[in-house]
Parts: sequence; C-alpha cells; structure tokens
Amino acid sequence: MSRHHRYTQEQEQFLREQIGVCDSYADLTQRFNARFGTALRQHSVQDKCTKQMKIHRGRNSGQFAKHGQPRALPIGTVRRSQTGTYIKVREVPVDAHISGYARPYWIPLQEKVWTDAHGSVPAGHMICFLDGNTQNFAPDNLYPITRAASVRMAQNKWWSSDPRITKSGIMCCNLMIALRRKRECG
Repeated sequence: MSRHHRYTQEQEQFLREQIGVCDSYADLTQRFNARFGTALRQHSVQDKCTKQMKIHRGRNSGQFAKHGQPRALPIGTVRRSQTGTYIKVREVPVDAHISGYARPYWIPLQEKVWTDAHGSVPAGHMICFLDGNTQNFAPDNLYPITRAASVRMAQNKWWSSDPRITKSGIMCCNLMIALRRKRECG
C-alpha cells in the first residue's frame, strides 16, 4: 500500500474552495476525508495546501501584518530587552527589513539621556553607568568611556557601586592607555 496520496483535480479544487471556509487545517482535513472517503492526516493536507499548491488559510499565517507591532510604536517609546533599554527616536520606513532595536531608529536610553544633558557622545565612546545600576538613568550617573577603557576596568575589577570610585578607575584606565600609546609610537 502506497503512503503517498495522489490528489485528483477535483480534490485540489475542493481544497481551494474550502480552505477559506474552514476554521483550521484539522477541520479541512475532516471535511476532505468525509467527502472523498480517504483517511489522510492533517499534516498531509496542510503540506499539500501550503507547500505544493501555495494556498494558505487567511488567518494566522505566522507573520506580522504589514505595519505590524514593531512599526506601530510611537517615537519616544522606551522598551527594555535582554541587552538593554532602548528608546525609539525615528520612524521605521515601511520598506525597511529590520528586526529588533536597530540603529538609527532605536538607541540605548542612556545615550539619549547623555546627549540631552551634555551634547553628543564623543566618537568611539559608549555610555556607562557609574554606579553599575543599568536602570539608573540620572545624567550624573552616566559617563562616556571607550571600549578599551571598559575592558581595562573589567580586567582590573575596578567597576564599583560607588560612582566616584568607578570614575577614578576610568581616569586611571585612560591614563594607562595613553601611556601605552605614547610608548608604542615613540
């Protein structure tokens, strides 16, 4: 007995007509089997519709609708993710194929707070939290730092919950980096 069902033109036409009427692929499969006296499984009928005939049920196709949730958020929306807290600063173009919190539409909230309080972030710098609390967005708790200085801070275990100690550590790292560059250059 063959496990592969060969669909007739009449059966394919039935699927085209009934796919929009049925509540689910299980319902479509049940109607199909009742009409044609077959014992097909739901995945077989679903695969025939979606993969071979390229027809889909109109509802819940597993994709966002055009202009779906990510694009519907207004400018100024603040969202927290696993990697940080972001603020939407620009509208996402309709034809943009982005996912997540991509620049220039979303930026880290600490960067926005710093920019509003102190002007632009220096080139090659990121904004760190002096007290180590990534939810403390007070302007006096934010400070620009290079990635090289951030690495040195971590290597020396100089990050502290005391903002004064952290800022002193950053200054020491900047001095060490500058001295190393001077030695290497001449």
